[in-house]
Amino acid sequence: MLIGPSPATTSASSTPAPASPQAKAIVTNRSKIGAELVGTGASCGLTLLSAAGVIGGAALEVPSGGASTFLLVASWSGLAMGAIQCGNGLVRVGAALANLDGDTLDRWDRNTGYTTIILIVDAIGVAGSLASLPFAVRNAWAVVTRMRALATMDLSLEALRRLNRADRFKVIARLFQQASRTPEGAQALVAAAREVNIGARTLQRTSSLSVNHSSTLVRIIRDETVKRLHWSLLEVFAGVSGNALSATPSEWTGSGSGSVNWVINLLDAGSPNF
Repeated sequence: MLIGPSPATTSASSTPAPASPQAKAIVTNRSKIGAELVGTGASCGLTLLSAAGVIGGAALEVPSGGASTFLLVASWSGLAMGAIQCGNGLVRVGAALANLDGDTLDRWDRNTGYTTIILIVDAIGVAGSLASLPFAVRNAWAVVTRMRALATMDLSLEALRRLNRADRFKVIARLFQQASRTPEGAQALVAAAREVNIGARTLQRTSSLSVNHSSTLVRIIRDETVKRLHWSLLEVFAGVSGNALSATPSEWTGSGSGSVNWVINLLDAGSPNF
């Protein structure tokens, strides 16, 4: 006589055993290190470019009065925030390299307090860049216009010799005024003139302005104009590139991704996504 399974045994055997919970996959530092290196390199590089532009003083050529003060604050604020982001990127790269198979960066990125602070820092930097960018563009255009004016004028040694002392003084005075529209620009020109033994008294006295002095001053003004053009273009490039970096996805640039990308995700998803 065959003995079949009891009802209890049949019921137990027909019930599937509960599946064991699977462990959550770890997002390792190794998977993020490439983007972090790209973002940190770009962030630190742009910070150095911004520092060169701000220290060069190119941003203060066009505006005056309150606008100059506002632009100075905006430029230095953006530079300070960029330095913080550069430091943050270096710390992240160091933490990732110290433990490539760990999940340090993923845990930091899931920390709301940390990500909020970094987003605020980036937002301040972006705001400063956007505020100063129109002035930087105007400044670059003003310098380009001055260079075009210099190119159209006959300031050769022969042309200066054909002028009397009074006319030479008027020409050089006009060029000097255009090239020293800010205190920083005037100081740079005076310092350059002193290096070739042209003192302030010579610059102020018509009778002392010889042909050789005039030719030397024309060269100094041209050199200073080219230098300020480089600074202004550098500042425009750094500002545009910094905002573009902030708009990149974190999968591409790691910590280089910032508040602009956060806003893009917010508009796309309809809710904040830290």
